[in-house]
Amino acid sequence: MNGLLKMSKKAKIRTTVVLLVLSIILFYLVNLFTIDPYKTSGNGNLGLVPILFSIPIFIGFNIFYFLVLRTGLRKVSNKIKALIFIICLIILVVFFLLELNFVKDLSDLLGSWDDLNSKCTVIQY
Repeated sequence: MNGLLKMSKKAKIRTTVVLLVLSIILFYLVNLFTIDPYKTSGNGNLGLVPILFSIPIFIGFNIFYFLVLRTGLRKVSNKIKALIFIICLIILVVFFLLELNFVKDLSDLLGSWDDLNSKCTVIQY
């Protein structure tokens, strides 16, 4: 961990960008190789293969992003830091409420798990 803290700012930023690009590519590959729900595959879910690589790379990206952000925020006043924190918290709450609304709409559209006429029940062949 000490090696990460001693890296130059340019090296941290460069590593963060490379890890971000790799994460985006791997998440795209997960989406590309995942079998559609209405199709069947005898080979299992091939989207699991890129997930094995994307998880550690995404964790590494988050670590480097935190280090770059921490370095950049050292020069900022406490008022600006508090404002950034409040704005991020508001955005988080808004996204949480939007996701909750999406799940509710999906549940209304498809029905519940215990309803026999629901589209969520298991289809037997």
